[in-house]
Amino acid sequence: TQQPDCVETRFPVEYSERTAIGPEFDVIVVGSDSGEDKRTPLFLEGKIQFMVEQHIRDLTQMQQVLNIFHARRGRLTGFRAKDITDYQVSAEYFGTGNGTQTAFQLIKTYTSGGFTKVKNIYKPVDGTVTIFRDGTLLTSGYTINYATGLVTFTSAPASSAVLTWTGEFDIPVRFATDELDISVDGFDVYSFGSIELTEIPISLPALVIG
Repeated sequence: TQQPDCVETRFPVEYSERTAIGPEFDVIVVGSDSGEDKRTPLFLEGKIQFMVEQHIRDLTQMQQVLNIFHARRGRLTGFRAKDITDYQVSAEYFGTGNGTQTAFQLIKTYTSGGFTKVKNIYKPVDGTVTIFRDGTLLTSGYTINYATGLVTFTSAPASSAVLTWTGEFDIPVRFATDELDISVDGFDVYSFGSIELTEIPISLPALVIG
């Protein structure tokens, strides 16, 4: 069977207890004789990096990681992971109606010092998401694709209608290596070295904005 780019399996949340997590940007910095820096971003979207530190596990727990690693074939296929430092939003803006557009991408906006960065949310967590229009909770009239983060309304929101959402989300990631080192430390006692996960881009068709 052909492997998809990303599956909806989630890396065990309990393994995030001892995980180094953080965003990473790739910027080229070139110094000049005057002491000034010229800074050029190679890409504008930062990537979340996970470093799962060594854990002591029994065979049943270790099998969880082995199953995911084998099924994903190392770096080949992506999966979900929870960033415990950044996994939820409350009354987060994600669009304004124009009377014709029906599909909207869930987003999260980061703001500091008058500058903003918008991050597309591709992996909302099923059962946690609520949608609001002009501050009023919607209980019907829309569907959520939990594999892409697209919200599709049965009828286009009216012009100037403000759309917000509250809920949790995961990050699409892959293993950063094709090797998994496991140590047998005793009877039914196993451990592994650090496991690195890296965020992956999700390609979606362009939204049609009427």
